[in-house]
Order: sequence, then structure tokens, then C-alpha cells
Amino acid sequence: MRNILDFGQFEALNEESIASSASSAAASVGSSLLSKVNILKRKKPIDQSEYWTLITIIACENFPDNKQGMSDTAQSIYNRLAVPKQPYGKTIKEIVLAKGQYQPVSVGTKKGADWKNINTKEKSISVYMKTKGVDKTAATTAINNAIQAQKDSKLAKEAGKHVQSRTEFLASKPQSGGAVSPVERTSPKTNNAFFWNYAGKTNFYAKKDTTPKDKPDSVNLA
Repeated sequence: MRNILDFGQFEALNEESIASSASSAAASVGSSLLSKVNILKRKKPIDQSEYWTLITIIACENFPDNKQGMSDTAQSIYNRLAVPKQPYGKTIKEIVLAKGQYQPVSVGTKKGADWKNINTKEKSISVYMKTKGVDKTAATTAINNAIQAQKDSKLAKEAGKHVQSRTEFLASKPQSGGAVSPVERTSPKTNNAFFWNYAGKTNFYAKKDTTPKDKPDSVNLA
């Protein structure tokens, strides 16, 4: 018996070896590329404009030390986002910037506050400063309180009980005949009044679903 392969056998084995090596190399390259793509995905910056726009508005709509009021305001905004067909806006940012909805936005914009581009804490502080006409120290305190208020589960739970699915609020009890079931906390002068109005201008929320809506993922950074 011969102990060596003939040329045809050698050639076939050699081709098989080359193919196997090429396949392994391709798999290795593919795996490397996939790894790089995943790294790029992880490194892609998160758009935090939703979060910081929310933090800024709940700070501006309350006294700087009123964390419960800030949480209450946040709940009403979550409720607006959850309304079917989203008549208030499809994002938190759209809701806050909607024309004629939030006084600090219109007042601040006239003073030069950049409400359309709040995507960092520094921008949030800057917008608060210009909107409220205060120094950086005072603005930083208010924004820090808003951050704490928005992530505090106890404040959020209390806000849900108080605000329920109400979407509207004013600094004082509404006089409009369209306002439904307004509620105020013990100290009306330092808290907003929340109430139901209309969903898409046709249906009262109070006649449908009074359940407070969950914090959306877009601002669930805490």
C-alpha cells in the first residue's frame, strides 16, 4: 500500500483547506465588523432634549423649592402625551413648545431664552435664568430640585393620586365653564390647580379614564 496521496487527492484536500480557512477568515471579519457596529450603536449619543425640556418647564411652572408641585406638573404632561391621537403633541418637547400652552415658554422666548434647544443641564439652567430673570445660583438650585422631583418615586405616586389623568393646569382655580373637576393642594397660592378639559376638544377625560399615565421612556433617565 502506498503511504502518499496521488496528486488529485492532494489537490482536493488543499482546496478544502483553503476554503475552510477562507470561511474562518470571513467569519472572523464578519464578527469583527458586527462588534464595531455594536460599539458604534452604544456610543451613539442619546437625544436628551425630551428630558431637559421637561425638567426646565416643571421648574419654571413652580416655586423653586416646590418639588411636589414639579412632580404634579410632570404628571400632567405625561397625561397629555398619552391622550389618544396625541392632540397636544407627539413628544414631550412638542407638548411643551406648543403655541399658547405654557407661559414660561412664550415669556422666556421673548427674553432670549432658547427653549427650542434644551438638551443639557447647562442649557436648562441658562433657559431658566433668562426666563425667570435670576442668577445662575438660583437657577441651578431650581433645576436640581426639578431633577430630584422628577425621579422621586414617592412624589410621583402622590402626583398620580392628586392629578390622576388631568391634563390642564393654571396657577389658580380655573373660572372657565369647560374646566372639569379642578383640584388644588392645601396651599393654593403656592400650587397649581389641575383639571380635565377636552381630549381633542370633544371628550371629557373625567368620563373616560382617570388613571395617571406612566412616565414615558424618553424622560425615564433617572
